[in-house]
Amino acid sequence: MAAERFGSPWRTKEERSLLLGSVLWCVARLRWLIRSFGLDYALFRELLRVRLLLALRPASASSKAWGLAGLVLSILMTWLMGLFTGLLALLSPDPVVWIAGSQTGLMFILCFFLFQHFAGILVDPTDIGVVAPHPVEDRTLFAVRLAEVAAYLALFVLSFTAGNVFMAVFRKPPLAVLFVYPLLSCLCGATTLGLVSLLFALCLRIVGPTHFQRVTLWAQILGGTPGAVTAEMRRLA
Repeated sequence: MAAERFGSPWRTKEERSLLLGSVLWCVARLRWLIRSFGLDYALFRELLRVRLLLALRPASASSKAWGLAGLVLSILMTWLMGLFTGLLALLSPDPVVWIAGSQTGLMFILCFFLFQHFAGILVDPTDIGVVAPHPVEDRTLFAVRLAEVAAYLALFVLSFTAGNVFMAVFRKPPLAVLFVYPLLSCLCGATTLGLVSLLFALCLRIVGPTHFQRVTLWAQILGGTPGAVTAEMRRLA
């Protein structure tokens, strides 16, 4: 009775999180797609579950609070960017201008998060030592990491899309805004993730995992320099 009342002592509160449950539910619905790529579904699901648990389980309470605050702030800023680009739907009579401008902004935001925050997930050695003695293929590990990054990107795609839909529904056809635009945002997110992952894969193949972090660091510096220089020149002009 006590065990039923208080739950299993081996199950932590992170295993009951909404993010983990949502991701595993989506994975179960996409079982046919995972198997179509020649991946072991049970192994893929378990590796993804463990990686998300490790990400949700911080080293201390303070790091958890700061991590949650940073995630909420990032999602809120993405939602505000969605509201800002949604003004195009109110100001422009041509829906192509709104769709092109908002999807370009979404791709820029996702590229920023991929290069600045999520690049390390693709080469994280945390689970390598655990699965090394087991017959786990490299593409399975890479697919699990892509799924983990996709789970995080889905939060930003959802918040950005919500901001745009909130503005555009007052001016554009409601059915197109509520059903077609979210689909376009999902396709934009998947395309961005695919292009960046292909770039990372090529970089890993060329320079190897030893120099990958150094190369991506310089890429982040060189990518952010033009924006900083442009902003400074506009301030001085």
